[in-house]
Amino acid sequence: MKIENHWLDVSVDGSAEPMSAYVAQPAEPGPHPTVLVGFEMFGITDYVRAVADRIAALGYTAVVPDFYHRSGSRIALPATAEGRSRGLELLSHVTRDTVDRDLQALLSHFPGPHGMVGLSVGGHLAYYAATRFPLAAVATFYPGWLTDDTIPLGRPTPTVDLTPGIKGRLLFLVGDGDHLFTPPSSTRSPPDSTASTTTSSSTPTPRTASSATSATPIAPPQPTTPSPASRNYWPITWASGPPKASSAKRPPIRRCVSASGWRSSGSAGSPSP
Repeated sequence: MKIENHWLDVSVDGSAEPMSAYVAQPAEPGPHPTVLVGFEMFGITDYVRAVADRIAALGYTAVVPDFYHRSGSRIALPATAEGRSRGLELLSHVTRDTVDRDLQALLSHFPGPHGMVGLSVGGHLAYYAATRFPLAAVATFYPGWLTDDTIPLGRPTPTVDLTPGIKGRLLFLVGDGDHLFTPPSSTRSPPDSTASTTTSSSTPTPRTASSATSATPIAPPQPTTPSPASRNYWPITWASGPPKASSAKRPPIRRCVSASGWRSSGSAGSPSP
């Protein structure tokens, strides 16, 4: 499917400067449901824009918000130790209040239905958004810091504690060897949650430098050409409902919270979350 992409500035309540967003969408007329894309801690990089382009090619309007816009415009950091250090500094200015304002501005600007995909810290942003806004579906890929208060987005209480606020479907994907998901955190049950939770064996999902610790080598930037493994993950986000016996051919996931995935209407030109 042919797509078009451009930058857009959106006014945000309480912000002196508008927020930039990278927008990718099908060239042909819609409607095209909106999918927000939460970036990794490195900002709106070539890789994240490529992810948005891939989502747009499925028939969606993909929007990458610049959640760092209060600290600079269209920041894109290298996937290095220095880039990670700067990313942590930028994340110290991303709070629940600022994210609420940014998301409200975007959801008001783009027509629904709305969904969101998040990568690493963007997965955290997507998970938080699902607890605050009526998103039809959310897919979180290797989200970080959900169970602690390392970043302001996890304060005053860890974001996982907000799970009861999720009203739509949420797909949670994490690699089997992800060091940010040790047994205590990966098996933690959301408090007072009515969401159905299904656990199965996991498929390794690569984590990039956004999660690396000082003792972990920084991974190189992810290629813009999808690997054979990553091609398998997108069909997961089109799955409707919790995993069933008939879905055995899909790559297994560690945890699926509040049912799963994106629902396809059967037409690539008019999908719906």
